[in-house]
Amino acid sequence: MIAQTINAIKDNRLFTDVLKKEIDISLSPENVLFKLKGDVIFKEGDPGENIFLIVSGEVRLVKEKLLGLSQKVVRKNNDFFGEEDFLEGMPRTSTAFALKDCKFVVFDKAEMDYFTSDNGDVLERLRNFYSETAEEEFTGEQLQEETPVETTEKSIEDSVLTEEIKSDKIEEYEPLVKEQEPQEVDDKNSKSELLESTPKKRFGQNKFCFDQLHLINKAVQIVNSNVKLDEVLKGILLAAQNLTHAERGTIYLVNKEKDEIWSKVKEGDEVSEIRLKIGEGLAGWVAKNKEIVNITDAPNDERFNSDYDKLTGYHTRTVLCFPIKDKAEEVIGVLQLLNCKYGEFTKLDEEFLEMLSAHAALALENADLVEKLLQAERITSLGKMANFLIQDIKKPILVSKRYTEHLKSKNLSPEVNQVIEMMLEQLNHIVDLIQSTSSYSEGSATLHSVSSKLNEALEEILTKLESNVRIRNCELVKQYDRDIMVKLDKKEFTIACMNILRNACDAMPDGGKILVSTKVEGRDVEISFKDNGIGIPDSIKDRIFEPFMSHGKKDGTGLGLSITKSIIENHDGRITVESDLGEGSTFIITLPAV
Repeated sequence: MIAQTINAIKDNRLFTDVLKKEIDISLSPENVLFKLKGDVIFKEGDPGENIFLIVSGEVRLVKEKLLGLSQKVVRKNNDFFGEEDFLEGMPRTSTAFALKDCKFVVFDKAEMDYFTSDNGDVLERLRNFYSETAEEEFTGEQLQEETPVETTEKSIEDSVLTEEIKSDKIEEYEPLVKEQEPQEVDDKNSKSELLESTPKKRFGQNKFCFDQLHLINKAVQIVNSNVKLDEVLKGILLAAQNLTHAERGTIYLVNKEKDEIWSKVKEGDEVSEIRLKIGEGLAGWVAKNKEIVNITDAPNDERFNSDYDKLTGYHTRTVLCFPIKDKAEEVIGVLQLLNCKYGEFTKLDEEFLEMLSAHAALALENADLVEKLLQAERITSLGKMANFLIQDIKKPILVSKRYTEHLKSKNLSPEVNQVIEMMLEQLNHIVDLIQSTSSYSEGSATLHSVSSKLNEALEEILTKLESNVRIRNCELVKQYDRDIMVKLDKKEFTIACMNILRNACDAMPDGGKILVSTKVEGRDVEISFKDNGIGIPDSIKDRIFEPFMSHGKKDGTGLGLSITKSIIENHDGRITVESDLGEGSTFIITLPAV
């Protein structure tokens, strides 16, 4: 018996014509392994520590690959298997099971080192054998389409084997087809129908395989490949959709100061913001409760907001919402994925996102840090400029102001007094502008706000600025809603309005109309400045309020809108912009009512 086994080893394809006759082959009982038809020899994830030589029988290896592909390899008498993982020192990336009753000789690393120590041909044969015998790869759909209608003896055997895989013999092995209730098969045709009607499972649905880990690694590379916030968000979303096969996705960021989550959504060429209160909708619920939500029937979940579906015609079926947490376990973002292409999101999808989320949180924190560093650098540069303004410009302006005030006290003609008044008004405005820029650079702005009637205050401010607008061949058109009380620092708010109107005039070099309107919305009021100028390109729309951001101006400093944004936020308000290239822009200031 042992002698026959040793002869079979020498006849095996691994050693044929390359094993030296003088090499002593001694076997122990541990080297010989028997398996019955349907038994699993090893599973994906098992240690890849052995080489298996087939003395008798037949073995099939199934390797799950990306995008639902599977690779099948059949090994027969005098073949060997297990070499791929053995050579790489990796866990098994495939599952092997017996198609027939089998007898194997099993060698571990030390024994294989003995055979290959002075015989390089054995090692070379190990390396080349896998590629020589690998069968073609198919997707699930291709397998279904290409299966012949006629059922051969082998296909019947495979059908029986499929049923055996579901039995207790192979409890932990996940087949490539969905489980069905056992059926009695009377003839070949009915067996063929059973095989063809069996739906194919999504690959790796309940466990990890080597290729899935590779996909996770690629996803992590995408997430970590950028430091700009917008690009980081796109990377996280792309990686998550690839991992879970989601049709659509959104990533929300948490703003704890405003108790809300927000995201940017692109619809065609338009980029709009979605803002939800923490606790509102599925994503808001996840941000509040710090828990994963995985639902299979979204329309019937009371937390689901169907407004977006009604607006766009999209039909949301399944939703996976995942909290992105920082090191302190605080939620800093929420990843929302819609409609898995394979039906439902699985526990494995949740595990994918769990692994991805740590990298996503770190990438978001790094992007935020980079943004803060860049902002600090811009502010430092601005501070240097502010010091120049204060030291070298403010003093002569103040001197000029005092001389003008002195002239005003003299008994001069009405015409001269009118000119003096205009000079004094402009000098005061320059002083306020210098002070505002200086305060912005130092981050030390102090408002002197008083309760004011908005329409009345706005009329006063626009009257002061109207002459500057007319000089640019532009016209102010005013349209006010009912009056409402707001808190304003008129000096600061005048500077904000001046910067917006200056931008509007710059956008209309040949002149035009600027519509200034108010609209009361609940406890807030919107002040809109609409021009019909050249508009703002989408590529810079998101950065229009950043310091030193300027577009289409030869002499622009890029500070006006940045200072304006700071002034509005100091009033507990916000400023946004809507613009279509070639059709004009609308700057909208939202202030709270008193």
